[in-house]
Amino acid sequence: RPDVGLDTRELLRGKIFCADCGSIMMGGKGCARNNSKLPSRVYFNCNNYVKTQHIHCSNHYINQNTVIEKLTGLLDKQVQMAIDVENFIFDILKRPDVLAHQSGAENKFAEIRARRNNIEAKMEQLMQDLIDQIIDRSEYDIMKQRLDHNLELLLEEEAKAIEETKSLNVAVTSTQRWIKALKQYHKIPEITREIVEVLVDKIYVTKDKNLRIILNYADPYKDLYDYLKKVEELKDAV
Repeated sequence: RPDVGLDTRELLRGKIFCADCGSIMMGGKGCARNNSKLPSRVYFNCNNYVKTQHIHCSNHYINQNTVIEKLTGLLDKQVQMAIDVENFIFDILKRPDVLAHQSGAENKFAEIRARRNNIEAKMEQLMQDLIDQIIDRSEYDIMKQRLDHNLELLLEEEAKAIEETKSLNVAVTSTQRWIKALKQYHKIPEITREIVEVLVDKIYVTKDKNLRIILNYADPYKDLYDYLKKVEELKDAV
């Protein structure tokens, strides 16, 4: 009895869905008959259709090879795109406006942190003045309330400043994770579970056996362009 060979049930677990009812598609193995020239096969079908004994939804049977061929073709195209995106990242990191923006964001954060330290030092001194009876409790409460309010506003500013200093790194790191996964795939080349987790969101199968593959990085330029758009907007606002 010819063996099934490649078995992608674990590889694609939780990634294939029925395009009509939304149910997950479970993997199964069809064993070839004795003396058959055809090999055993791994397939996927609508879990809703199978579990209800064909009452709900409809047959969405699809051979694993059809899924793998479609996914491989899509990833091969992404490999070529990854080269261009990586070069684009290198260009972004050297752009004068990006360097100026990052430097400004870091300087703003440092200035806010210095103001925070100053307020916290005043709060400590205020407590010491109360202990030393330089001020009374009512004076302490009034000044403490004012300092608390200023510190609260400053902490909000600081949170935004931190986010801004990290914005470039967040955009680049996200895209570099995509590039790394594609380089790994190109080097092997083999679709691993790790690659599927990073690159593939969902695979939908219609009853006509058409596939719609949704990638986690359908537009790998998006995060980078969003960052550059923000840099331009902030530059124009100055």
